[in-house]
Amino acid sequence: LRRGSLTIVISPLQSLMHDQVDNFVTKTGAQCTVALTGRLTPPERRAVLDAVRTGQAGILYVAPEQLRNSTFKKAIALREIGAWVFDEAHCLSKWGHDFRPDYLYAARFVHEFSHQQGVQTAPIVCVTATAKPEVRDEILDHFRSELGQDLEVFDGHATWNAEYGLAF
Repeated sequence: LRRGSLTIVISPLQSLMHDQVDNFVTKTGAQCTVALTGRLTPPERRAVLDAVRTGQAGILYVAPEQLRNSTFKKAIALREIGAWVFDEAHCLSKWGHDFRPDYLYAARFVHEFSHQQGVQTAPIVCVTATAKPEVRDEILDHFRSELGQDLEVFDGHATWNAEYGLAF
């Protein structure tokens, strides 16, 4: 049952996930973004997992702890993963995974999941507004050692073009 690719966004906060889903729906009118969180009632959780399984969901927000959930794994196994996005990626640094140990498991999960599916690892995207250079380097080293991937850095603080409102 593969209906388009699924982007999985790993995010640390339930309220942030729900806000992002709500904002996406409000701005686009598209109903293809869902969040799988502990706030959901059992029927709501079932509806989210059904949307993932059937291809109705194109973007799925989850906490890193969901990566250990067998129902979650079975649902995403039916889909082609288009990208793994780590929102608030500074949580992959030492202070973050001391607070949320499942962040350390995330890269291993991505590797094992891809291997079990017999596919190359989908692109990894890490997004954060608060990573100092040492945190950024720690994140880069993490994915290099865990997945053998060298991530490309796009630093929005590097140059700001006020005329066009763009960061390079």
